[in-house]
Amino acid sequence: MFEASSIGTSHLVAPMVETPYALRKYLGAVRIAFDDDVRFTVRLLVWLELEGTDVTGVAPDLAGLLRDRQQAFLADPLPAAATRRVRLQRLIESLKRHKQLLVAAMEADFGGRATFESLLADVLGPVLAARYARRHLTRWMRPSKRRTELLFATNSAWVEYQPKGVVGIVAPWNFPVYLSIGPLITAIAAGNQAMIKGSEYAPRTNA
Repeated sequence: MFEASSIGTSHLVAPMVETPYALRKYLGAVRIAFDDDVRFTVRLLVWLELEGTDVTGVAPDLAGLLRDRQQAFLADPLPAAATRRVRLQRLIESLKRHKQLLVAAMEADFGGRATFESLLADVLGPVLAARYARRHLTRWMRPSKRRTELLFATNSAWVEYQPKGVVGIVAPWNFPVYLSIGPLITAIAAGNQAMIKGSEYAPRTNA
């Protein structure tokens, strides 16, 4: 549910488990790519089991997606605070711009869901979380001093927080936006790349 003009999409076939394709039939992954200027791409992986869908012999490219994210991370392993704020702001704008589409998708997935609940929990919640992260980002990135033993009293020690790399996020069905975008916000704030697997029980929301 992101603007197609600024985000390219493509479809891949991705099995939920490693079994022969002749025995398992899955439709898979919607790839969502954000602005390449900041080398930031999110892969929203939607795995849906479709009865009778023949995907025999079609191999998934999940390993390729992971390598792509790893390369993007290595190209900018320590993104500046300003870069992280830009990414978070773009996420906020996308959520606000497409809130009605998200609400409608969740209502369809749930077979009926209160608009107020979807707006409050799955739209406003991530927006507030992203705003909070933007405000506190500089402090979170600041090194944290630690005390040393008496033997090393003249030394100085500190913890310097660094991104891990590519973060995997698995989201449940009950709050499909908040429980996928919420962890994504913290991953972005920490300077990481991310791959998200949405719940197969919320296909319209994930698409």
